[in-house]
Amino acid sequence: MKLKDKIIIAFFIMIILPILMICLAAGTIVGFQMNSIHETYDVESGTMEVLTNPIQIFNRLTRGVYNEIKLVALKEPEKLEDIEYINELNEEIRNKYSFITIRKDGEYIYTGNKKKLSTISNSLPHFGVYGTNVDGGIYVGGKHPFLVKAQDFYYSDGGEGTIFVITDLNVLVPQIKTVAIQMVISFLIIITSTAFVLMLWIYRSIIKPLNILRIATNQIREGDLDYSVESESGDEIGELCDDFEKMRIRLKQLIEDRLKYEEDIKELISNISHDLKTPLTAIKGYAEGLSDGVADTPGKKEKYLKTICAKANDMSVLVDELA
Repeated sequence: MKLKDKIIIAFFIMIILPILMICLAAGTIVGFQMNSIHETYDVESGTMEVLTNPIQIFNRLTRGVYNEIKLVALKEPEKLEDIEYINELNEEIRNKYSFITIRKDGEYIYTGNKKKLSTISNSLPHFGVYGTNVDGGIYVGGKHPFLVKAQDFYYSDGGEGTIFVITDLNVLVPQIKTVAIQMVISFLIIITSTAFVLMLWIYRSIIKPLNILRIATNQIREGDLDYSVESESGDEIGELCDDFEKMRIRLKQLIEDRLKYEEDIKELISNISHDLKTPLTAIKGYAEGLSDGVADTPGKKEKYLKTICAKANDMSVLVDELA
């Protein structure tokens, strides 16, 4: 595979693979958490509604109790004066981040959570402000928000009463928070894993062969021409490794040929030196004979001179062969 193709594939993997994996992870996480929400709160709702409008989930959590309170307030308001009955209703919604509060003539005579009531008591709607009831709930509070459902009624003595079903929105649905956290963690894991796989692939495809070439270059620089480079891929890097190996083999052959040539030259010079030594010795001997007067007759002198001339011709032939 060519290096260009690898880069294109890496580009698409970096974009498409994380998207597919994130979608798969998100679908799995959301599906699991939606089942958990249904099992925990007995609420069925579309996934997008739960994620985009979690307040509606809280509205549904207390719908059953609130509907019962409305019915009792309209038909049996005296039942709302039964503290034992109110405690039962409060216990029913306690694990749903909610509590009941009752106000009579402007004074709070019952609450399921005094601490939380103290933070919003001044923000609760007055008697008759929203009509007889607030079915869907109203949003009150600032940094610590609450969902409040109110039902007005009259006591047997004519007093004005309001019963509130208050849900703490600060906690929201834990599963929704978990979804966000898990999706962020999954996103980071997927991106990190994809980057690691691509980095490993690029390392094996590019960095590793380049390191092999770098080591081979250092070995050749140090004079080691036997260090072989083997190509593991068919891309441009692999072709570069093949060309480098051919260059190494050719360079080694040239150096071996050069060394052999130099050795042959040395041997030739040695042989020529030996061949030149014989006539040179003869010339030297006859020249010394002439100089010392050994050739004391014209005939001997002529013979010596002819011999010197012949040996000189022999040397000339050897020199011509060397050239």
